[in-house]
Amino acid sequence: MARPIWATLALVLIALPLAGCGAGGGGGTTVAMVAVPDVSGLTGDDAVARLCAADLAIAPMRVIPGSATGLSLAQINRRTRAVSSRPAAGARVAVRTPVEVTLRSPAAEALVMRVPTCAAAAAPAAPAAATATSP
Repeated sequence: MARPIWATLALVLIALPLAGCGAGGGGGTTVAMVAVPDVSGLTGDDAVARLCAADLAIAPMRVIPGSATGLSLAQINRRTRAVSSRPAAGARVAVRTPVEVTLRSPAAEALVMRVPTCAAAAAPAAPAAATATSP
């Protein structure tokens, strides 16, 4: 025997609010959204600081090697710049979403980079160690 149409409609009307649809729906939580800042042209450290200030997380960085050889680490650090991020600048994402920064390095050598964290970016620089002199 077929179910009467009113019984089917009653089941649908009861099920919709329970599924998060219709007038009673959802009750879900609101996720805070932020825009990914533009980090193009910044050093790796400055890009991390800007992302952390926007309350985003840092994903492992990609490094595109250049062709220069024989550069000191200080020269490489000064001349390495961010070229893009993923998600891209301007994208609206949830707070603490990991953002991957791509850096272009002048050095041809493979670099091993630490993955910075926002906690490390916010920490003040350690003072230079004092050196003792003998009389």
